[in-house]
Amino acid sequence: RAVFSQHAAKLYDPQAPVGRSLRTDEFRYVQWQGPDGSIVAEELYKLGEKEHLTPDRNLAGDPEQRATIDRLRKILGGRMGKGGPQAG
Repeated sequence: RAVFSQHAAKLYDPQAPVGRSLRTDEFRYVQWQGPDGSIVAEELYKLGEKEHLTPDRNLAGDPEQRATIDRLRKILGGRMGKGGPQAG
């Protein structure tokens, strides 16, 4: 089970990154995309007792989380694509 969301970093700025996120029971994954659809940044937070989504708790740079990021990236891309959330 997953919940999806999308928002612009700066409203009315076509060059601003767009944030797309996916939350599962265990993780919150955020993908920031540039205007061309390329990934410019990623965030990964493990949810649990403390759900503080602060930069010091961002696990996206942790090599041990690579498989998790790859899996969540695939789910997010399949569900949201470049045009936003897809029905289904």
